[in-house]
Amino acid sequence: MAGGFYNHYDDPDEFWDEEPLRPAAPAAPPPRYDAASGRPPAAAAPSASLSSPDSAARATASTAMARLGLPTPPKSSLVSVDVGPDRLPVRIKLGRDWKFAFAPAQYGQSILEAYRYGMYEWAAHTVESGELPPATVPTLRAAAPLLLRTRSIDEYRDLYDQLFLETPREVYGPGRDAFGQPALRVRATWSKLISITIDPGWAAGTETDFIAHDILDCCQQIRAKKPRPVSDVQLERASDEEVAAQVLEHEQYLLTYS
Repeated sequence: MAGGFYNHYDDPDEFWDEEPLRPAAPAAPPPRYDAASGRPPAAAAPSASLSSPDSAARATASTAMARLGLPTPPKSSLVSVDVGPDRLPVRIKLGRDWKFAFAPAQYGQSILEAYRYGMYEWAAHTVESGELPPATVPTLRAAAPLLLRTRSIDEYRDLYDQLFLETPREVYGPGRDAFGQPALRVRATWSKLISITIDPGWAAGTETDFIAHDILDCCQQIRAKKPRPVSDVQLERASDEEVAAQVLEHEQYLLTYS
């Protein structure tokens, strides 16, 4: 087996090259934790009992994944990410000490690590429920009406790659860095978050809630770029073999005349 860190939710032969991030010790004591406040740091709060419903659900999900030989990835106490049926984030929560716990260059990676844990939880609950997750790649029958509308071979190939190869896309948040360039860059396919790049200077002057909101907005941009299925009455009446033949014939036509 290859060395590295197992990607628990995608390719069973894929490993992460980098060790999951672990919060670094803050350079200075976090603000507002003085004796007068009487409020302990979040890390000092008592953990939930295993008898609580959420903990019991996590334990059940972990057991389901353990049956498949997949260990539980590390969970961040400062970042949490929930994923939707399309496997992209639908909720991101950054703890109040998040900026102090990680070096600015690690902000994006810390969220990506939490996303991987969120994917693990999603996969675990899917396994436990026994339900099949929504497909991320369409059938040829579903894609055929879109492919048959293309007018050039380049358009056909680009659409084909989008539908079946899930070509990564890069989108940007509204913030700008000191040079006027996008301060937030998110790279993802239709069903997988690949990278998050955050400018340290912009992050330093931006509230964590706004950072999380802008990342979620970027994920919505990715979703909006996904081709929407269309219906074709004639294709609905055709057999799978006839649909495949029409798509192949259309591709050959574009190769010849476009």
